[in-house]
Amino acid sequence: VQAISRAMARGLVLPRSTVDPNACTVYNFMRGGTFLDDPRGEPNFLGLSGRPLRVFENGIYRRRTWREDMRRSEEQFEHCRRFGGRYWHIRTYIWENATDAVNGMGFLRSGYDYGMCYPSLCSTSAARALFSITLLGAGPQEMHPQYYVYPLGRIWHPRRVRWWGDVRAEEMAAWRDLRLSWVILGFGSDGGTGGTSSMARNLHRHPELQLLYSETINWEDHFFLYQDRHLPAVQSVATFNAASRKPACATCRRGVKKGSHARDDAALARLARIEGLRGILVVRDPVDILESCYLRFVQRCQGVSGAHTRVPSLALCATGLCHCERGGDNMTLRLMHKAFTVREADRTSLRSSGCLDGSPGYIRSRINATLQAFRREMLFIADRRELSHGSAFWDRLAAFLGAGPFPAAMDLNSREMVSLMPPLEEARRRLLSRRDACSGYAEGLRRLHAALAADRAAIGQQLRLLPARQAPRNAATWELDLASELPEHTFCKLP
Repeated sequence: VQAISRAMARGLVLPRSTVDPNACTVYNFMRGGTFLDDPRGEPNFLGLSGRPLRVFENGIYRRRTWREDMRRSEEQFEHCRRFGGRYWHIRTYIWENATDAVNGMGFLRSGYDYGMCYPSLCSTSAARALFSITLLGAGPQEMHPQYYVYPLGRIWHPRRVRWWGDVRAEEMAAWRDLRLSWVILGFGSDGGTGGTSSMARNLHRHPELQLLYSETINWEDHFFLYQDRHLPAVQSVATFNAASRKPACATCRRGVKKGSHARDDAALARLARIEGLRGILVVRDPVDILESCYLRFVQRCQGVSGAHTRVPSLALCATGLCHCERGGDNMTLRLMHKAFTVREADRTSLRSSGCLDGSPGYIRSRINATLQAFRREMLFIADRRELSHGSAFWDRLAAFLGAGPFPAAMDLNSREMVSLMPPLEEARRRLLSRRDACSGYAEGLRRLHAALAADRAAIGQQLRLLPARQAPRNAATWELDLASELPEHTFCKLP
């Protein structure tokens, strides 16, 4: 009653004859149908409301039905916009009856989320008020059935709401409303050795391109990766579209980089909704990735001096669990596993996405997911080794992004300020300087080559699905070129 009285004072409840069709009123919200969206009636705002917008369940786990939920939320949003409305995320905080014989009187604070379509003249405060009125339309002790869920007390007590905690409203937009021309999807692997940061830095230096990145994160942006709703908020879209790292270049093609985009299905789905967006992948030999993971492990085992620790051979780590001790810490590595884990003495664990990239089947599965999300003509895949091939490669990439050639005097091979990790070449030099180390190292590489031969062949086939100008120059023989590299000749300089 109080909510309706306040609404009447603000003009939310008015006779039909005095209502603007776009006014934020109960009549406009429900006109043309029933509370249950009778299919025999004409479309109404209420019938275009009610879809959940949250991606995660209990704030932690992504819902198993997130793809279908995203599709239905976007469909409802588009229908609402075509109908002349604005789409809102309404979140309610309600105090539920939680009284029992043991603990006495008490109430539990719960939250519920709804996607709501309201007339175009609704402000944020009016949307909150309109939701409060219609929510209790079926009676004082239950929400209206259109909203699907009503608050429950303990199952052995009556359903009763003590009082409202809060109702919050935020207008939503579409992913296609974002101003974005290109994105570096991954794979950045293991401590800055994957090439994506070098690529991002060089593209940002192009006079027609700009990279949007966080102040605190080197060359990266997390906007698409950590969203917890199926649609972006209007305010978030406005902030993103207003961001610039080259204020003097208003016409620069805007891009973002995050090495984990290609690893996350939800991020790929959001990016794929942006019309005309061009994606870039940097692929790397899985054997090379696992070798880098092993050398990072060696660095941790050796510490700064690198002189007093027994380090397991690559041959041992390539076939099973290996470990080393340093200062009382026991660190373990399993290369051919779904995740790389370093366990310290205090039982904490560190996971390296770089070694995950090298796991059997992983890279080809993520390339396949990216090919499903992006049309082939909108995807560019580079071999990491091409980044050092000079202007021919970089001009080809710039042309794919719709830009002209790089300036002739620009140095495109520098890795300055890209990675703060110690170089892996030093760890390899230390390791191979030991007596009889080369044979174990070469044997480990041969074992990795054998275990990942099928993956290399599958990745080569995927590269050949793209138009020639959007694939590595050696796509036709990619896996054969990798197989011709003999590790014992390359690293140990054996005859």
